[in-house]
Amino acid sequence: MQVTGTMAPRRRISLTPNQVSTIEKTASKNNSNGTIAKAVDVKKSTVAYFARFVRGGAGAAKVRRWGRPPLLSSRDIHSLARTVKVNRASSVEEITRQLNASRARLVRPHTVQRAMHKLNFMSTTPATKP
Repeated sequence: MQVTGTMAPRRRISLTPNQVSTIEKTASKNNSNGTIAKAVDVKKSTVAYFARFVRGGAGAAKVRRWGRPPLLSSRDIHSLARTVKVNRASSVEEITRQLNASRARLVRPHTVQRAMHKLNFMSTTPATKP
């Protein structure tokens, strides 16, 4: 059986450190990939590969988000934890009132209770020792 129509492997070109630094410098100045490719005398796709790291930041990962955004931000959660630690004997309704005093959007006591359970605050009233 003879396989026909296979593609030849892509020929990889290696760039010199001078070419890479030129691409990085000009990409940081927001020059187009075509302009940079003509100046360095390489393909536009090669320039796009190196310029992507400069323009987008190599470590910046895209966060995929779906669904409804959380009502309590991480700052609100930290504020809630501080409030609960100070007022251990307070009810969920009192803690909700304190939290709503510092927020623009109001939250319900059940939302606060769920957040407290995630923070491992299982009960707002201390148990009496036998």
